Amino acid sequence: MFENKTLADQENPKTVQEFVLSSLLAEQPRRHIIAALIEKGIDEETANKLVDAGEDKLMSAERSAANKDIIYGAIWLVAGIAITFSGIGFITYGAIIYGLIRLFKGLSNTNIF
Repeated sequence: MFENKTLADQENPKTVQEFVLSSLLAEQPRRHIIAALIEKGIDEETANKLVDAGEDKLMSAERSAANKDIIYGAIWLVAGIAITFSGIGFITYGAIIYGLIRLFKGLSNTNIF
């Protein structure tokens, strides 16, 4: 079930980290990931630390993506409003709506809403 030929290579910690991250991304339960690591010869404390580090990495990536959505959403929203009210004859509903959607997506992913 958790067969990973490269995981047996204990000299390559990057391979173990990749296994943990790919398992977390596949939404495998934490206890299954730890069990697979223990099965491959990693002690339980180290396995817990590896899974914790993997979860922290994923959370950091999600926060970074959410912050990017907030920034770009705000830029599109402000630019759309500025162009619409500048008096040059364009009404940029698309930019305003896109900015709002991206802004709210970023805010919802940071658990503000």
